Amino acid sequence: MRDFSSRETTIQFPYRETPTFAAQKGHDNGQAGVRKSDRMRFLPVLAITLTLTFAGCNACFNVECDAPDTDLINGLHFEFSKQSFNYSEIDQAYVLRFTPGNLQAPVDTLRLNALITDADRTFHIGTRMFGNAVDFAGFDYGIYNNSGEYAYLISYITTSGHYPTDCCCCYRNREKTFVLNGTAYDRSGSIEPFVLIK
Repeated sequence: MRDFSSRETTIQFPYRETPTFAAQKGHDNGQAGVRKSDRMRFLPVLAITLTLTFAGCNACFNVECDAPDTDLINGLHFEFSKQSFNYSEIDQAYVLRFTPGNLQAPVDTLRLNALITDADRTFHIGTRMFGNAVDFAGFDYGIYNNSGEYAYLISYITTSGHYPTDCCCCYRNREKTFVLNGTAYDRSGSIEPFVLIK
């Protein structure tokens, strides 16, 4: 089995500072707060905002539709290239799931021949892959075969999505990034498979 312990990456991740908010001083007595008159002027704005929000909810309240497959939309999609791989090379392929930073002790192992065929060499890594609903982005993944002909390490996964206000039955991915063998990729908004080559 290929040793994944020598993972290296030159990606520099920015440090995100938590914003701090200074207390707002009162207009009259120097204490934190807002004057009563300011709060009263805010109430009509709040009422209009709530009305528009609930109007949008009511517009979708009676709409019947199938729930979108958020796991498919947010998942990472891959395909073994037919030009690079014989089917015998991927028939013995495995996916290992690791806790980040602990590549010597896989949390889960899955043989990919349960998911792929010679005709359809695509698979996706997502919440349902190992049969338990966990945040798949919180793990690293290794793809390899027993003969050691190839090995891929997928790490630093970031993914998020949302339900847009203009569509009652839609769910859209807005962020999908990962690092594959030290190179960063951005597949945001796409479910097209990333093609694996040797």
